[in-house]
Amino acid sequence: MSNGVVEGFNPAKKPKKREFKIEDYLKEQVEKIGGKCYKFVSPGYDGMPDRIVVFSGCVIFVETKRPGKKPRALQKIRLEELQMQGVITAVVSTKKEADFIVDFLSTRYWRT
Repeated sequence: MSNGVVEGFNPAKKPKKREFKIEDYLKEQVEKIGGKCYKFVSPGYDGMPDRIVVFSGCVIFVETKRPGKKPRALQKIRLEELQMQGVITAVVSTKKEADFIVDFLSTRYWRT
């Protein structure tokens, strides 16, 4: 720190978008259509997706990532394990991808 400024700080650089912002956006959008977006924690079972989205009989396990980031190797394995069990999974790292999930839920046959 010199002259009261932290080294490496660049006020012109845009701040990174955080994963929780994408997660919060997904939750808000799912709830707008009447769905639930539960935070998922699986003690002792690392790499599980962050959220379970439930809407009108459809369940989707969702891994949320900061924009531009991809799931880690173990997260990919967990998503594949779920898919092999016939479960729908998704990776969401942008608002557009979150909107796609909501569109999928609200326009498909899940509606009763």
